[in-house]
Amino acid sequence: MVLAQKTMLAALSCLLFLPILASSTTPTAAPALPPTSPPTTPRGDVQLVGGITAYDGILQVWFDGEWGTVCDDWPFSDEAAEVVCQQLAGTSFESWTSDSGSCYDEMDVSVPIHLDDVECDGSEARLSDCDHSGWGVSNCVHTEDVSIVCALPTGVADAGDRTCTPELCGDPYKLCEENGLYWCCDTTSEYPKCGDSWGYCQEEGLTKKEKKSILVAVLTTLAVFFVCTIKTAPAVLVET
Repeated sequence: MVLAQKTMLAALSCLLFLPILASSTTPTAAPALPPTSPPTTPRGDVQLVGGITAYDGILQVWFDGEWGTVCDDWPFSDEAAEVVCQQLAGTSFESWTSDSGSCYDEMDVSVPIHLDDVECDGSEARLSDCDHSGWGVSNCVHTEDVSIVCALPTGVADAGDRTCTPELCGDPYKLCEENGLYWCCDTTSEYPKCGDSWGYCQEEGLTKKEKKSILVAVLTTLAVFFVCTIKTAPAVLVET
């Protein structure tokens, strides 16, 4: 009888401590890590920064996980600015120019320049569809960053004067013009003079355009001198 009671007590003890033993020896599963979200900004998206609204400022394009600027080197044109504004706002562009520190704060050197030599025909849906020299391939600095003013979309309140014009070239920049296109050159740099073509500045010395003007003037002077020094005589009339 006593042996049977002891056996029963031992069995009950095992049953009581079994859950505790099981919980102490069973490994606990590690909490699941949240899934990594893919980037929400597609490559080639554009934005304008540093302006009064989201529709004016320095042009930036998204690539490789970060925003970078676009160089104003030829053949960037009205068609490229139009593509940007259509992509960004569904509107036309009002103006565009190189930044040159005149309208907006210059980008920090840590900001990459993503695109250069951009050429659009105006039919592209996105700026990244246009021809260019390759992602990250550029010989530019941030004073050559493109800035654009897009027309405001319908429903966006007028934000006042958003004009960014070359006339705002502040010291030490000078205004340059070529066939109705404008840009700014830093007079304190090693390239203080307006270059021969839009968007270029050059070192001191005569530009090709100035040399051509001098040559034309010299040739014109020589031609006038030659014509004026030709000896003439009255014609002899012949009766028939």
